[in-house]
Amino acid sequence: IVGNTRHESGQYRHHEELAPNAYGTRGAGWFQWTDLGNTGGRRTNFENFANQLGVAPNTFEANNGFMLNEMRHGNQWGRGSREEFMGINDLGAATNYFSDVYLRPARATANNEARLNYAQDSLSRYQQLLAAQSSNFLSSYSI
Repeated sequence: IVGNTRHESGQYRHHEELAPNAYGTRGAGWFQWTDLGNTGGRRTNFENFANQLGVAPNTFEANNGFMLNEMRHGNQWGRGSREEFMGINDLGAATNYFSDVYLRPARATANNEARLNYAQDSLSRYQQLLAAQSSNFLSSYSI
């Protein structure tokens, strides 16, 4: 998921898509949630969710909260499911599944390789952090 968020948001620098998408709109948030023209859609749902929380759409609370709410209660999984995603134990397969089934970007711009690179980097950083915390914990209790 983190690899996909880093890719979609330009490393969390872009709240809104830089150029209009195929629907003539611009997605917003970590996943560039998109409206389908004038009919509304995921961006409108995301912004309404943030307003209901009383937070700005560019906050962690809005993005993480909407993602979790949509993943648990929405019907955005296309031809898959959250349960199927949660059962994947391979980083590459999980990254691709999340992109292809939950986010569904245009194939021409999906760039799943970049998403996987971000996922691998994020996992590596997390593992380094855990190792450092474990090392600090153990050294504070040495005899």
